[in-house]
Amino acid sequence: MGTIPAYVGAVGVVSISAIILVIIVTRNAGIYVSGLLSLAQITCVWVIFLLIGGLARERRHIQIDYFVERLPEPYDEYHEWALRGLNLVACFVFLYSALFATLNGLDSVVGGLGVPTAVYFAAPLLGFIMLTIVYAGQFAELLGIENAWTEAALDD
Repeated sequence: MGTIPAYVGAVGVVSISAIILVIIVTRNAGIYVSGLLSLAQITCVWVIFLLIGGLARERRHIQIDYFVERLPEPYDEYHEWALRGLNLVACFVFLYSALFATLNGLDSVVGGLGVPTAVYFAAPLLGFIMLTIVYAGQFAELLGIENAWTEAALDD
């Protein structure tokens, strides 16, 4: 995955590992460093949601096609329409929820770090924006509309 979410994900995984190592070392040394666990959690949330959008864009997400491949011909097309429509509707619901949570998170802070809790919710917001763009493009493909704007919108 040669995109910005992939690079951010790789840096995030290394960062999480380093933060956890610092937590272990400081705990064993009897030193308490405030906010390290929250920082690891925030980094993990960002990695997960950035990678969700990136993997969906490249169609490298987990798919279980066992039953879909065995559908009779006319039902296959209906299934595709229903699946793409449901994905798009669900993304809009989650996108709205993430936006609402981000805006509400501006009024409180993460313990130990002092940053707004909106930092937690901004990751799902960005991830669902990317996922909504991908699903809208896939739905547009079903309608016969070119999907080049989807790839351009999430490119480096």
